[in-house]
Amino acid sequence: MAPPYRTMPPPPPSRLLALLTAGNPPPLRLLLQLHAHLLVSGLLSSLFPFAPRLVSAFALTELASPRPLLHALALLASLPSPLDSASPYNAALRALSLCPHPHLLDRHCLPLYRALLRSGSARPDHLTFPFLLKACARLRERFYSGGAVLAHVTRLGFNSDVFVVNAATHYWSVCGSMVDARRLFDESPVRDVVSWNTLIGGYVRRGLPGEALEVFWRMAEEGTVRPDEVTMIGAVSGCAQLGDLELGKRLHEFVECNGVRCTVRLMNALMDMYVKCGSLELAKSVFGRMDTRTVVSWTTMIVGHARLGTIEDARKLFDEMPERDAFPWNALMAGYVQSKQGKEAIALFHEMQEAKVAPNEITMVNLLSACSQLGALEMGMWVHHYIDRHRLYLSVALATSLVDMYAKCGNIKKAICIFKEVPEKNALTWT
Repeated sequence: MAPPYRTMPPPPPSRLLALLTAGNPPPLRLLLQLHAHLLVSGLLSSLFPFAPRLVSAFALTELASPRPLLHALALLASLPSPLDSASPYNAALRALSLCPHPHLLDRHCLPLYRALLRSGSARPDHLTFPFLLKACARLRERFYSGGAVLAHVTRLGFNSDVFVVNAATHYWSVCGSMVDARRLFDESPVRDVVSWNTLIGGYVRRGLPGEALEVFWRMAEEGTVRPDEVTMIGAVSGCAQLGDLELGKRLHEFVECNGVRCTVRLMNALMDMYVKCGSLELAKSVFGRMDTRTVVSWTTMIVGHARLGTIEDARKLFDEMPERDAFPWNALMAGYVQSKQGKEAIALFHEMQEAKVAPNEITMVNLLSACSQLGALEMGMWVHHYIDRHRLYLSVALATSLVDMYAKCGNIKKAICIFKEVPEKNALTWT
């Protein structure tokens, strides 16, 4: 006779709470099971703080997937009593600021913040605004949404908090005016290394390398905050935009003399700077000293060799790469096109297909340029069909390449037809 079935006693509330407050959130499957258990046992509506912790855990697990985030938002909206902490809202806002799905950000970010404002005893705190402003920087209606949030920052008295000011500076540098970003920086009573890095990075992103380097040298002279590897990546990237080799050497010397941590990203930035300043030898020297190389490291050197006319060395480096994504294929293909070796560019594309690496817009632009060089109309038409079949986004660059290919291959009628269909045109498209 089989023994009677006995259910295991449920774990005590303290153990369940410990599971939710662990360093890393549990996997989604376990969280769903825990949610079901808390509902059945009635603990979710008890005085024990399960609901806010469960919202936070759902929001911060498996950030690449929308499912746990949507579960967190639904759970947060269903809580009957007002919360006394902004913590679960902050966790959901943080997840939204990192979310790779723009439609979720558009749909839920500002409504979530409004829900926090209407929640009763919970109020935005110094962690709310950095996440919210980062999310606003990614929204389509950028100025309107961010401007309203910045007004709340001032009204609630957070405009002297260094974390909030850094987030606001980043917001202005991405969406608004660098004048406003600089004003926030200059008026801030406290600055940390992130404050300086945000301003330097903003200037570089806006194509204002002179201003970026002025801020960097001011930081170095004041000496109150030590530049780190992120600071140096910004300064070196600004130097790359200027193409000033002597300045680049000074910055490299600064890195070595001031004990700045030489991360792979910083070494990649130094190589890129030397390539753009025309010194392949110095770029090779940095590459040779790297213990760990990423795809970006190899691709930077391939671009350098291709740009400075040593396409055979670029191919040799390409063949030595331990792994490749689309970027090194595109870099070598662009090198062949630049060297007027259209046949080799098309042959490389066939190799790319055999290696089962998915081409992207840049691949198609390079391939169409090769067809234009060779007058290869049939191959160009095949590329056009490939773009249509795979529904690649017809950017200005890609559309212009199509128009150029048909025109140079003698099919003016088709070139005019595509030109009329292009929603966006630049000066090169018209030319």
